[in-house]
Parts: sequence; C-alpha cells; structure tokens
Amino acid sequence: MRCPGDPPACGPAAVAAWHRHPASAVALVVAFYGTIVATLAALVLLFGTARFLSARARRGLVAASAAALAALGVYQLAISVPRLLAL
Repeated sequence: MRCPGDPPACGPAAVAAWHRHPASAVALVVAFYGTIVATLAALVLLFGTARFLSARARRGLVAASAAALAALGVYQLAISVPRLLAL
C-alpha cells in the first residue's frame, strides 16, 4: 500500500520532516524532547512539594492514588475478561 503524496512524506514524522527540510526535523525532535524534559521537571517539583504536606494530606493522596489504581484495574479487567472468554 502506497502512502498518499510524495514518497518522502511517508514514514516516521522526523524522517518525513527531514526529507522536506532538515531544520523542520531538528525542530520536531527538539520540541519533542523539550516537552518531555519540561514535563518531568514539573513532576519532580510537584512531587518534591509533597514533603511540605501534613501527614493527613499525604495519607489522603495515597488513598486517592490507590483508589485510582484500583479503578483502573477494574476497568482493565472489565475490558479484557470478556475478550479472553470469547477466544
């Protein structure tokens, strides 16, 4: 199956951008990794502030995250078990 447009437009985004204009590919990669680094830095700062919370607030956050993980687990089971039984 051929991709639409010129063949250089096919493939991974960075390769396709490189074929169009190398500066576009560099900008794409820098923006991608810049976003990852900035997001991880924000998470480090956010989690670093947890030490300033009271013990009760930390327990509440642990309870909320446990509830969210339990809900995700139930959702995953609800989606996957019927599919497995259908095999």
